[in-house]
Amino acid sequence: MRGLTRVLSYEHPELRPSVLDIDTQTPADEVAAELLSCPDEQDEVAYRCGTRYVARLRNAPLGGHERRRTTVDRAHDRVALHLARPGDLDSFELVAQSRRRPGPGEVEVRLDATSVNFINVLQAMGVYQRFNAGEESPDVCAFDGAGVVTAVGDGVRDLGAGDRVAAMFVDGTQTAVMSSFTTVRADCLLPVPDGMSVRDAAALPCAYLTAWYALRHLARLRPGETVLIHSASGGTGLAALHLARACGADVLATAGSEAKRAYLRDLGVPHVMDSRTLDFADQVRDLTKGRGSTSSSTP
Repeated sequence: MRGLTRVLSYEHPELRPSVLDIDTQTPADEVAAELLSCPDEQDEVAYRCGTRYVARLRNAPLGGHERRRTTVDRAHDRVALHLARPGDLDSFELVAQSRRRPGPGEVEVRLDATSVNFINVLQAMGVYQRFNAGEESPDVCAFDGAGVVTAVGDGVRDLGAGDRVAAMFVDGTQTAVMSSFTTVRADCLLPVPDGMSVRDAAALPCAYLTAWYALRHLARLRPGETVLIHSASGGTGLAALHLARACGADVLATAGSEAKRAYLRDLGVPHVMDSRTLDFADQVRDLTKGRGSTSSSTP
């Protein structure tokens, strides 16, 4: 009824439609009197026991997800973006949750910026599943973020309140997608240089940690070696490109459009191929004089 009234008021404002909500005990003469006396600017009215209630917007404290408290101390609690029903993007809501004091070796960070990775999209759509030893595992939420250290736990020596940091934060509670404060192990944090914006810092951890783990930890990439980076114009692809060049490796790259391939050439990549066809396989063999005949893993 309210939706119909709203549409009617937009399409025919001259009618000035209103909604009067009454209880079953209100006599008809009181209803008539309320209709006649209600101000024209009030288009949503509730009438109860001789009292008129009108719609008003005002600030109200956020209720916690478990609804255990009616008030929130904003100076000590965190606001989290919560997904009530995975797969239903309309179920995102902001909830207040208690901040946890950092334990030994931990640090609390006030997040000033977070980024969205593809895994976050899959989790929100309800199509992401983790498997461990052939069995489905509980979901955890991982997201990039950057901000300022607000508290440190016992044993933390290299970090202090006010330090600018970034990290890939993991929330195993499955209750929050992103939050204004989070607690993390101190050795998981990366320092943010003064000349880097907090938004740029929030976009780097997942991409660079993935690229570092693939190229340096697993592949043991060395100077003079050649690496093929698919989709090199994306976040992880660019991170892999920069790390490979930093260690002195030769880079062969692919991208899905001419604009992206031109961008990679502008970055100084000499050999850029089309990722939307299989022609890159023969091109790699030619460029490596047959050494690229085996399959290459993609960071």
